[in-house]
Amino acid sequence: PPPPPLPPPPPPPLPPLFFNYSHSSPPMQSCPFNNPRQASTVPPAAFHTISYPLAGRSPTSLPPGVAFDGPSEQEVFRRARDAHWAMRDRYKPMIHEAGRSIFPVIISLDNTPGQEGMGGVFIFRKNAQETFTFRPTPPVYELFKCVSHMPLGVWTVLGKSMNNPQATYWKPELSSFVAKIKLTLSSLEYAEVRERAEGEMCGSVIEPEHEQHIRVVLEATIKYCEDAIASGVASLESYKKFTHAIIEDVRFNM
Repeated sequence: PPPPPLPPPPPPPLPPLFFNYSHSSPPMQSCPFNNPRQASTVPPAAFHTISYPLAGRSPTSLPPGVAFDGPSEQEVFRRARDAHWAMRDRYKPMIHEAGRSIFPVIISLDNTPGQEGMGGVFIFRKNAQETFTFRPTPPVYELFKCVSHMPLGVWTVLGKSMNNPQATYWKPELSSFVAKIKLTLSSLEYAEVRERAEGEMCGSVIEPEHEQHIRVVLEATIKYCEDAIASGVASLESYKKFTHAIIEDVRFNM
């Protein structure tokens, strides 16, 4: 008798992304997401079952009557997102190394220990061997910056409630913020008394002209906050009036 036929060869390994051809499957539906970021949240079970590699064939080249049932658009977004994150993982160290090879360069810092968020400290990298750190800003720079940001601080508390006049949930947060501003003002007043008592020995860096503009911003901010807390109303109109009244003092500080 003839020898038994050889078993069929094993199927080739499937590539990472492939499609299924079926006569009975419905056409592929379009991606239901408007935001591509949502695609990565679709569980794998939601994707189409697959069985045959694409092998260079596109849905438009399928035989007549054969429906296309391949990975959904969600899968395309997910695959692209995974590839993009792989790029980012390599891009971060590459940029770090590239940045260290640019000369000369000046780097502005706002995370110096003891000066976090203040800025005014710079690193000058002349070449790979020479690096200089310096602070060209005057000592009073920090005070100018902090005080000039007080109106912005008020906005961070009240801005989200400007379209809701009935809201009062901001009162405790604004009360806490204005308490810190009052402490700043009282410290400024104490420094004035000390300077008058000790004279030049005090070593003050706050000039009388500086003090005037700093005081105006602090006092106006305190009054606005206290009025808003007392009335329970935070409107855009009142905030504009408050900031417009001190714009020249803020500009001087800047």
